[in-house]
Amino acid sequence: MRLIFPLLSLSLLGGCMWARSDGVRESSGGTYQVSARSDGASIGRTVERAHAQALAYDEAREFCSSKGTQMFLVEDKRPEIGLSSGKSADQNTEFISASIRFRCAK
Repeated sequence: MRLIFPLLSLSLLGGCMWARSDGVRESSGGTYQVSARSDGASIGRTVERAHAQALAYDEAREFCSSKGTQMFLVEDKRPEIGLSSGKSADQNTEFISASIRFRCAK
């Protein structure tokens, strides 16, 4: 029992460390877009989806905050599940990506 909780904590932290974003990109009509990806689906698809979305929202809020403005959501694309190719079939990993489009305004 003592071993289960530390291992569970490590697996949850490990799952979170694989999330990353491609950064904020300018989009059309004065809007911006950010996409985030959570690799491995190590702690379950629902949690990985939420983590990817949260990362995208956090980056958007930080971006607008750095401009002295607030983030206003324009579009929240449904998270997608994909497969990353490895060198062999047993090295393929599942990933979940989320993307949002937003505007910065006062």
